[in-house]
Amino acid sequence: MRRASLKDVAARAGVGLGTASRVMNGSKNVKPITREKVLKAVEELNYHPNSIARSLKINSTKSLGILLTDLKNGFDTEIVRGIEAEAGKADYSLFLTNTNKERSKMLSCIKSFVEKNVDGIIIIGGEITEVFYTSIRQFRIPLITISCESNIKPEGQYASITIDNEQAAYEAVEYLIKKGHRRIAMISGEKDEMNGGIPRIKGYQRALDRYKIPLREEYLMEGNYTFLSGYERAKQMLALSERPTAIFAASDAMAVGAEKALLESGVRIPDEIAVFGFDGLDFAEYVYPSLSTVVQPRYEMGVLAVQCMLEFLDAKESKASKVIVRHQLTVRESG
Repeated sequence: MRRASLKDVAARAGVGLGTASRVMNGSKNVKPITREKVLKAVEELNYHPNSIARSLKINSTKSLGILLTDLKNGFDTEIVRGIEAEAGKADYSLFLTNTNKERSKMLSCIKSFVEKNVDGIIIIGGEITEVFYTSIRQFRIPLITISCESNIKPEGQYASITIDNEQAAYEAVEYLIKKGHRRIAMISGEKDEMNGGIPRIKGYQRALDRYKIPLREEYLMEGNYTFLSGYERAKQMLALSERPTAIFAASDAMAVGAEKALLESGVRIPDEIAVFGFDGLDFAEYVYPSLSTVVQPRYEMGVLAVQCMLEFLDAKESKASKVIVRHQLTVRESG
């Protein structure tokens, strides 16, 4: 018995082949009554699409390239879980690679994804410079970035998913101020970094300005988001003639490093010095004292990225957009 084709389905449903194809591809641009006719024909004819032939015909491999910029920091893992879960629902496979924050590797990783003929690329963390974006644009491939700020003017199938880093930092510092702290130090990320560096420092400064607290230069120390940098900067803060009574760190890893330094020095947390982190990583709940932190909805950001990507792939033409997702403050023992 001959296997039913999509053309057979279209004939049985009384629609054009293109309409039947859009229904099978999950397009939203089909009337409900038409969709119902096509799906009924699919059932009656026991139609099963040939996925290999389909991918060749529409030039789709049903795969996505995921570029991680710093896998060891723990921030990316929950995002990847969200991406994997949502991509799996649509039968998409993933190619993952990690640059370990080496910017020179990013373009070569993108090229390797293009050679694999992925349908779209998702970049987690880091920065997108004008030069890098121009290089990506030549491949004409949909691009989604997560927690990845830039100073570019994107075009076409590009979406950025992030929290409002400046506002999140502002709210964390404001919380410490309302707890009675006036000597609030910050362990920042790299001061010229566009995602976690510049905006989180601005939020810290804005909160101090709002409550008329002078900014003390010795209280603003630069780290690099690692446990060790948080530990070392906290040690330096303890050596100041006037110690801060609270430390706001621009990552949970730095905040936990700061906690270790304080505890080693006999400082009682939060009675003598409070500590507030950023990111909402899983370990923040289990360290001692448990860490107060700004929580980024990382799993949801991963899910949203795939949903945006599928809309790009379905629509074929889309305008660039920036999606701001909501953060939240989680207060625990350290703050």
